[in-house]
This record gives sequence, structure tokens and C-alpha cells, in this order.
Amino acid sequence: MRMQCAARNGRPSITGKINRIRKEAQKPTSPAAPYFSDDLLDRFLVWKESRNQKIHELMNHAFSADELKELAETGKAMARTISNRTESMKRFIAREQAKQESKSRA
Repeated sequence: MRMQCAARNGRPSITGKINRIRKEAQKPTSPAAPYFSDDLLDRFLVWKESRNQKIHELMNHAFSADELKELAETGKAMARTISNRTESMKRFIAREQAKQESKSRA
């Protein structure tokens, strides 16, 4: 599953990537479906908006160190979850491809 997303400053945006994953995961036969729920993707987008707000507030120091730490810890946990699910999906795809290859040799 190669992703093509709208680029911003030459790089795909996080929202574009999440929307592409969501679209792929909604297909019943997609390997992404069991790994990427709408709830998970929604929570990630909520975190992203909170992160963006805090980045803009950095100039004014309009938040506490505890708020920034909580935001960072939440982001780290979200990134770990997304990474783990991506790796699980890749292993699933590799197993399925190996099964297909062994069937075609038989």
C-alpha cells in the first residue's frame, strides 16, 4: 500500500496521510482495516491539532511546562501505536504474499 498524499512544502501533510489511511482502511478487503480504526485516526488528528496550537503558543509562552510534557507524552504514545499497527499490517501483508507465492509454486 504505497501512499500518495497532498504535499505541503514538498512533504506530505499529516492530515493527508491520515485521510489516505482512513480511506484505505474503510475498504473491507484492505489489510489496513483491522489495524486503523476511525477512533484511532480521529484521536491522532485531535492530538495533531493540540500540538499545532502549542507550537504557535511557544512564541508567547502561553502554557505550562506540564502541559507541554503531557502533549509530548501523548504524542509519543500515539506514534508508538501507529508504528506498531503499521508493522503488524506489514507482517500480515508479507505473510499473505508468502502464502500466495507458495501456492503458485505448488
